Amino acid sequence: MTDRARALRPDRLTLSRLPAALLALLLFLAAPVRLAAEPQEGEQPAAAPETASDAPAESPTAADKTPPCSSPEHRQFDFWLGSWEVRRPDGALAGTNRIELLYDGCALRESWKGTSGSVGTSLNLYDAARGVWHQTWVDGQGGLLLLEGGMEGGAMVMRGHRPSQQDPAVEVLHEIRWEPLEDGRVRQLWRASKDDGETWQTLFDGLYSPAS
Repeated sequence: MTDRARALRPDRLTLSRLPAALLALLLFLAAPVRLAAEPQEGEQPAAAPETASDAPAESPTAADKTPPCSSPEHRQFDFWLGSWEVRRPDGALAGTNRIELLYDGCALRESWKGTSGSVGTSLNLYDAARGVWHQTWVDGQGGLLLLEGGMEGGAMVMRGHRPSQQDPAVEVLHEIRWEPLEDGRVRQLWRASKDDGETWQTLFDGLYSPAS
């Protein structure tokens, strides 16, 4: 071997004499580069970025939602809302009644107090699935009356059956009519029939005026 070739060949002794830090650097640079996306042992692979089709759909905002009880039918009984004095045809005070909206306008609650000491309440709502108005009435004597109906000739009219208090074997048809008057008052007429509407007996006739 010529002197020139011997000079160009790496000398193992020369490498062995290199400082340890420099030798470590040379070995590191000579090692294959690990891809950044390649997961290390024991690590979870990084999730791929979401595309437009992978992103979850935005839920509608509150402004986009239609209130559940905003139809014109739900507002048919609103003429009954308010605090009222209720008088009989002779002008005598029968009691007071307060009608208020509940649950964002989905129901009306009645709170009755009679001058004779009677008390009672009702819940009223429009059943959109069946297209009818419903009332459940309960009172301080343990009475229960379930009525259903709707608007008839400009008035709210509801009907329902229940056994007679005098003779439970007899089914009595009850009908209550609430009529808004032009002067802002409301007339309530409650009738009952033991022959399924052939003849009627008036149970209550009251004129509602706004309470002072």
